[in-house]
Amino acid sequence: WGQALMISPVLEKGARSRDVYFTAGVWYDFYSGAAMPRAEEEGVGHTVTLPAPLSRIHLHIRGGSIVPLQVPGMTTAFSRYNRFELIVALSPEGTASGRLFWD
Repeated sequence: WGQALMISPVLEKGARSRDVYFTAGVWYDFYSGAAMPRAEEEGVGHTVTLPAPLSRIHLHIRGGSIVPLQVPGMTTAFSRYNRFELIVALSPEGTASGRLFWD
């Protein structure tokens, strides 16, 4: 998934929570856009215990990233009619960058 996205699935049957290690920097919840808690010491990664509902897989976006999204169509020809969206996850400095390869 590259440097922009982090997927943290629950791997243990019956688990009600999941420990997720976040590397240094800002991380955002993909679904809500909320910033995740950061380490108290700047430049250090840390672990956060998150609830593990059955209804979703944890997905986070690294601050400083731009992620393009497009709703899929039934075929690639129909997908071309669907609009693009950009998720812009700002870094602590207020910047972001990303790449899109469109074939």
